[in-house]
Amino acid sequence: MRYQWHFNGTPIPGATNSNYTRNNLSDPDEGNYHVVVTNAAGAAASATAALRLHYAQANDNFACRTDISGTNITLPPQQNSGATAESGEPSHSSASGAPAQYSIWYRWIAPFTGGAVIDVTPYFNTPAVAVYTNRPGPASVTNLAKVADNSSIFGKLRCAFTALAGQEYALALDGAELPQAEGHGLGTFDLNLRLAPPPPNDRFTNATGSAGYDRNFSFK
Repeated sequence: MRYQWHFNGTPIPGATNSNYTRNNLSDPDEGNYHVVVTNAAGAAASATAALRLHYAQANDNFACRTDISGTNITLPPQQNSGATAESGEPSHSSASGAPAQYSIWYRWIAPFTGGAVIDVTPYFNTPAVAVYTNRPGPASVTNLAKVADNSSIFGKLRCAFTALAGQEYALALDGAELPQAEGHGLGTFDLNLRLAPPPPNDRFTNATGSAGYDRNFSFK
């Protein structure tokens, strides 16, 4: 019995054993592999195995979250391929309760108190975004208090909350697998965070007066 392994349809020189090992993988190794087995009765080809590489993300773990700062932040395209979930990591979707799977983390400190809005445009199907503060005690992924979250299927996300001046927030971007659809929680996304101060009449004591009966208001 003879074996010949193929890469993208081309025989691999010297790959003639019943199994094939490839070490120190890099981008050029991505592709389709199969083996052709030959004996006196003829030849048969195996099913094709697709090799795709997912590199670990620098901010995969809560302890390695990426620092972002400012009041109008637009990140270059981000990637959660290769990301994982940590032991004890909370679910980032209150709607589905799905466990964390491919999360990456960011750290942001609010420069003043105001309304914070996070917009996420995903290029994969099942994104989730969540915002946390740390409970009293050591900062860790198992000691978080959720402030807000949102999740979606095939759509953009918006997560809004009141940010407090000087408070540190942890932002998690995650993806979940759809049943029988591997890779739907992985991909690229755009993230924008905006912080706006409260309006002058935010408090009752600063209520805006309106005299008479012929007043028009417009809300957006």
